[in-house]
Amino acid sequence: MKNKLRFKNHILVKNKKLYHNFFIKKTIQAGIVLKGWEVKNIRSKKADLIGSYIRISYKEAFLCNFSVNNKSSDINRFNNNKDSFFLNKKLLLKKNEILNLSNILKKNGYTVVPIEFYLKNQWIKLKIGIAIGKKKTDKRNIEKKRDWKIEKNRITKRNMN
Repeated sequence: MKNKLRFKNHILVKNKKLYHNFFIKKTIQAGIVLKGWEVKNIRSKKADLIGSYIRISYKEAFLCNFSVNNKSSDINRFNNNKDSFFLNKKLLLKKNEILNLSNILKKNGYTVVPIEFYLKNQWIKLKIGIAIGKKKTDKRNIEKKRDWKIEKNRITKRNMN
């Protein structure tokens, strides 16, 4: 029996504050144009998606304002020894996907945000989401539900013993 290697989707970098600030309605997989040192830093989890967003201009999609920490010596000779900097990178999407995203962005309240970088087979992909911002009351209600669930588990555990 042959032993075949199967690659799973392995999450590299995740936008941690995203689910606190947005309701995600739909997700899309996108490729991204990266250089070698960017791939190296993303694979070693030295990138950050907090505060980044997707912009569509001239029928092309771009990931804007995502940061890469450049601690390796390869990068320092090209970037004048900056510790970290912000990048704008082109996303690889089909034309109809870009048109759908631009139509959604025209609707009131919708935004397109990056969720995570992950490995698919050996390629780095970006999961993007169509989102609506949460209001303060939504955040409070979610926190109340979470606290009640924890308290309910404590009560049932006490009553069982």
